[in-house]
Amino acid sequence: MIARMRAGRRDQDETGTARPGPPPDRPRNQAPPPPPRWRNWLLFAGLVLTVVLFLLPIPSAGTVEQLSYSQLKSDIRAGRVASVALGPDGSDVTADILGHAVSYRLGAPGRHLVQNSLAVLAAVKLSGADLACAASALAALHAQAGRGARTLIDTDGGRMAIIDESYNANPASMRAALATLGLTPRAEFGRRVAVLGDMLELGPEGARLHQELAEFIDGAGVDVVFACGELMGGLFEALPPSRRGAYAKTAEELGPKLVGAVGPGDAIMVKGSLGSRMAPLVEALKRRFG
Repeated sequence: MIARMRAGRRDQDETGTARPGPPPDRPRNQAPPPPPRWRNWLLFAGLVLTVVLFLLPIPSAGTVEQLSYSQLKSDIRAGRVASVALGPDGSDVTADILGHAVSYRLGAPGRHLVQNSLAVLAAVKLSGADLACAASALAALHAQAGRGARTLIDTDGGRMAIIDESYNANPASMRAALATLGLTPRAEFGRRVAVLGDMLELGPEGARLHQELAEFIDGAGVDVVFACGELMGGLFEALPPSRRGAYAKTAEELGPKLVGAVGPGDAIMVKGSLGSRMAPLVEALKRRFG
């Protein structure tokens, strides 16, 4: 009797209201509910995107405002680019998606994201969803912190741009980030600054892959490079003296040199593997000039 009374009190809250019990168990012979349709679409989009990223090489870096279909190397069944206007804030694209023409605004910059958008729209079309609606939604896409987020800072001496690519880095994404830096307009930002940390876990080819970035730095019209890390040291030495800003073994040591050397009129892109700890450099720039 006492045990039942105690159990009854446990089933009530402090106001005397009965607490809801646990949900009833599903019968063993009843199948779980099917996943929502959007989850299947998302998985399919990811699969298509993965295939496209393996099949499509990212074009060489450079300041390009108008690219043709052939230049983007997007001759795939999923989608074909008729025209694209690349800009520092996003891209305007006209493409053929499985026989359906579509024009859309992509809210994040970079030719690599134009390629990715083709795979996404192809997945939308194949899933039977609304292609026009999906294309329109791409205008709301914005780069995230650590993955291309762009911060504009107005100072007494002029405007600065900080492009935060600090979350991760590999040779392909580094080339894409440099090309996107190359889209910054000279009329607004007179100097393009690349702040680069090591791309980690590249194995025995790491040194060569870092030094090969010199070609893409040149193609993007980068004016000055700040570098940290053992592997980036090799790239830094391979650059002409006029393009060398400063080098340090660690990002922490590079911070004071970087903050003291940049200013209004600079577009600054910070990128490196997460283990290179480049994110604090982004925050240091924002504290100093923001």
